[in-house]
Amino acid sequence: MSFGLKLAFAVVLVAFVAMRFWPSTVKVIYGKDFKFAAVLEPYVGMFLFTDSVFQRHILGQGLETLDWPRPSVSVKTRAVDRSGDNSGGEELTYGFHVTWPEAANLDVTFSEVEGQDAAAATKLVCYDVAWSYRGSPYRYRYRDRPSDCFPLGYGHWYGGAEVLEQRWPMNGQRSRMQPYLTGDYLAPHWRSRPGYGRYGSIVEPYWISSSGVAIYVSGDVTLHSSFNADGDNRLCIKSDRRGYVNAENGDDDDDDIYREWLNYTVCRGDDLLQVHRHMLKTYFARPRQVPDERTIRSPIWSTWARYKVHVNQTSVLGYAAEINGHGFPNSQIEIDDMYSTQYGDFDFDGRKFPDARAMTSRLRELGFRVTAWVTPFANTDSRAFAEGVDRSYWAKTRPPHSVPSLTRWWQGPKGAAVLDVTNAEAVRWYVRRLKAFQAEYGIDSFKFDAGELDFLPRDMYVPPDIVNTNRLTDTYVRVTEEFGRMVEVRSGFRSQDVPVFFRMLDKDSVWGYDNGLRSMIPTALFMGVVGYPFVLPDMIGGNGYGDADPLRETTIPDRELFVRWLEVSAFLPAMQFSIAPWQYDDEVVKIALKYVKIHETLVAPEVIKAGKMALQTGEPIIRPLWWIDQSTDSLTIDDQFLVGDSILVAPVVDQGVTSRNVFLPGKDCRWKDRETGEVFHGGQWLKSVKVPLDHVPVYIRIDVGREH
Repeated sequence: MSFGLKLAFAVVLVAFVAMRFWPSTVKVIYGKDFKFAAVLEPYVGMFLFTDSVFQRHILGQGLETLDWPRPSVSVKTRAVDRSGDNSGGEELTYGFHVTWPEAANLDVTFSEVEGQDAAAATKLVCYDVAWSYRGSPYRYRYRDRPSDCFPLGYGHWYGGAEVLEQRWPMNGQRSRMQPYLTGDYLAPHWRSRPGYGRYGSIVEPYWISSSGVAIYVSGDVTLHSSFNADGDNRLCIKSDRRGYVNAENGDDDDDDIYREWLNYTVCRGDDLLQVHRHMLKTYFARPRQVPDERTIRSPIWSTWARYKVHVNQTSVLGYAAEINGHGFPNSQIEIDDMYSTQYGDFDFDGRKFPDARAMTSRLRELGFRVTAWVTPFANTDSRAFAEGVDRSYWAKTRPPHSVPSLTRWWQGPKGAAVLDVTNAEAVRWYVRRLKAFQAEYGIDSFKFDAGELDFLPRDMYVPPDIVNTNRLTDTYVRVTEEFGRMVEVRSGFRSQDVPVFFRMLDKDSVWGYDNGLRSMIPTALFMGVVGYPFVLPDMIGGNGYGDADPLRETTIPDRELFVRWLEVSAFLPAMQFSIAPWQYDDEVVKIALKYVKIHETLVAPEVIKAGKMALQTGEPIIRPLWWIDQSTDSLTIDDQFLVGDSILVAPVVDQGVTSRNVFLPGKDCRWKDRETGEVFHGGQWLKSVKVPLDHVPVYIRIDVGREH
């Protein structure tokens, strides 16, 4: 039995004795090295143990109470069969249960688990923590919902949610306490609050620190979270149904506090990668298939950024001819907003597309597959809206009235209905309509937009068994599986097993972390570390949104920005153009052709190889440098990344840069410069590497007995 677990047992006994003599408030708190969770707060103050130090600090906070009755405490032990283990003896799992009669429960279990790497022979200690209220809130006073906080100052943090100003590590991000729900941070009312840190399209209740601490919150918790809110240097989690759409919750009433529970697990080990692999295996589903390999190999060409809502049959065919004429390959051409008669109707507007079937046939002759943009919305002037109302297929208000509950979205400011994904017949109707659209016009698959909970009406009815409404985002994502492995979505919650491409939320055509090029690599790394390996980057150069009317006007991105964006995208799992290289000049076309070829010949095979591994492990394709070593440099670099195990990429993401320093991770590794063939040992910086506009430093890892 480890010293840490022996000490854990000792502290539990001290707590048990202390609670018999002092009326106590019990909190779960964490020492500065996170190696032990202790419970005890007699009047003399908060005491906590780490593995080796007795300290008197309050580094976290738990359920805060006033005037609660004296609790009863029971200590739990259980023997574990260790037959065949050369170390001998018994391995025990310790735990304790605290009950405040008719008020609350706290249940904590400690356990040791083996690391995922057998060669490393590492052990992890995990703490399962469960707070719950019981009984009426009127009987006891309270100060807050169940909540716990963790200090950020003892490591670099990764994971969490997609945000507007994505950072890697995420210590530089700030998000105030808010419902931990999928959202659209591009909406004007969120953009106007930069200090709020609205969560975006992909949220996962998982955070991991370079100190070897991982935190995972149960998916059924109505979670609120903050991260470094206003610079407080804390990660805080809280159970609070306020802000969650659910009929059983009523109108965000404080009386519902007795319904709250907060369940989470903290695991601690000496090796960041081993802890992360344990969490991936234990808490995350793995992709069931590799998405469409042609989409991985060759670029998507989207009409959106170039044409916006002015897309028509002539522009689509002209775009395809230009792509072929300049010698570019393709996976598909994606016809984006606005091709339909009305938003919500799956058809082609005959005024803009006089013969859509002939258009798609011609595109096939030119070597293109065809996808189309769709959403779960129907504006009130659409035929689909009327049909869905008649059949009760749209999200509705709570009983007994149950009338369509309207929402607003970026192309439906006057009101629209949203698909009720909890209604199986409504989902079948939605799928039937899309398949009929495919059959009539020759559409291969779809780009499914939206899915975030920001677009759900606040008064909609949700079945009472759906406590965490992020499940509605996941349900929407699962609907898309009907349309094959070419599908792209942009939202997700515990959706890692769905074999589609997960797209970054729209990026702006700027350089910085403010949703620009600087945020691209952090976003790709974030998506990988929370279990989404098949990352689809946003359009090369960003969306070209104009200032006056971003949905109708296109501002061509800066030439240098476009090229550097292209170079980053070439090393991500897929490429996506909209603004075309030939809208600049011949040099840009030449650079684009070069990097598309590099993607097809060097990157795509490694992506597919790593993607097949992800089916077994859930591990990312785009990996941080700490996948190889956990030096300070590897933990903090946000402008380099690995593709699988073999390719190290150091692109330029800042304006006007013509040389940069490159870190080669792994003292036991050797890296070959792809361009010069020169070989370097890992664990060192290469200073002032030249990076002219057409160059990205790329290094191939040389394994024993094999060169790539």
